[in-house]
This record gives sequence, structure tokens and C-alpha cells, in this order.
Amino acid sequence: MSNIEDRWIELQLYQLLADLQDFSRNQLSVLDAVEVLAVWGKFSSTKAEKLVLDVMSWPHFRPAREELAILAHKAGVDMPEITRVTQLERHTIYRAIQNEAKNPKMWVPRLTLENTKLAKQIIDSHINLRKVGIYGSRTVKETEEHAQNAWTRGIYSEPL
Repeated sequence: MSNIEDRWIELQLYQLLADLQDFSRNQLSVLDAVEVLAVWGKFSSTKAEKLVLDVMSWPHFRPAREELAILAHKAGVDMPEITRVTQLERHTIYRAIQNEAKNPKMWVPRLTLENTKLAKQIIDSHINLRKVGIYGSRTVKETEEHAQNAWTRGIYSEPL
């Protein structure tokens, strides 16, 4: 893998852990989630938990928003998702992408090759776990509105 790919894996891991931390507000819950991913992905939960603790406690691991935007763009992430995650304006993101195209940066991974492979396993396990079950594209509110509209058209005998 190249330095860009390695750093992108690191950023994905960082973002996953940040989202889990925001969701649970509890570091132990994050470790529990990583243990579930380890079981699901059939890799060492002990090594994964150590990696997660290292990443969460290492302040230099956190990416700059521009770095995240540039690498996400290179990875093919849609612009609305990049702006949501980085909370940067589109023109700022495009400027950073153009500057990087003119003066390519040296992307330096923070993890060892072994830990990068483990981070990739965590990310892949998370992606695979998200494929389980059936999920519609509607939000809860849209689903409730759809059910209400169906009731008014006479499909249901009473509102849900």
C-alpha cells in the first residue's frame, strides 16, 4: 500500500472511533464496540483494543480537517459527506484540493505496517457489519409521514 492509502485507512479508523465516542460518550463502550468488530472480523480483540487506546490517546493522530477533506476526495467520498464530516465550506475544500494538486504533499502514516493492517481489518469489519439487516433510505420521520399518507388514502384502517 502507498502512504496515501495507509493514511486514509488511519483517518477512517480515527473517524470511526470519533463517531463511536460521540455516540456513546464512554470510552469503555468504544472498546466494547471494537471487541464486537474483532469477533465479527475474526481478528485479535486484544491487539485491536490496544491500537484503539493508542489512537484515542495520541493527539498527533487526529487529522487536520483539510487533510481529511483532501484524502476523502481522493478516495471518492461525495462532497456533501466531506463537508458534513469536516465542517468546512465547499470553497475551502476545493481550494485545499487545488493547492494539493499543484503542490503534492508528503502523506506520512502514523501507524506501523502491522497496525495499519489491523486498522484495515477493523474498518472492513465495520463495513461488513453494516451490511447485516435491512435498512430503508427513509428516516423515521419520513416513514411516519408515509404511513400517515397511506392511511389517508385508505390503505390502512387506522393511523400507525
